[in-house]
Amino acid sequence: PWILVFATLNSVMEELWFRGIFLRPFSAGMGSRQAVMVTAIIFAAAHVAATYTNSVGEQLLLLSLAFAIGLVAGWAMRRANSLWGSVLFHMGLDLLSSSDYWMRHDATVHRQSLIGRPTRAETTRLPAFMRY
Repeated sequence: PWILVFATLNSVMEELWFRGIFLRPFSAGMGSRQAVMVTAIIFAAAHVAATYTNSVGEQLLLLSLAFAIGLVAGWAMRRANSLWGSVLFHMGLDLLSSSDYWMRHDATVHRQSLIGRPTRAETTRLPAFMRY
């Protein structure tokens, strides 16, 4: 249940911020296509500090994915003429990524109970706030 709460609150908050506040005024000033591009860049830049990964290559991949997600969310908002299209898209992605992460995390926790403390490699996959 908490994954659903997280996905809902995170997607509503981020979409209100990036598409709700930025996209409409930017569209009025520079046109829809450019506004979607600019908000996608801002969305990707906001995810630079995410601690999902430690390697530069994976961080660049994450930024590329965040940019693509920003493009699709902007398109969804413009297409539906409503924030709900981008919120639902974002929520679905958050549910998928959270479920995948926690399924892998549960496997790590299970290994810990069998063999003791996790290795350094296992703990670096966890977000910073969960590391030892």
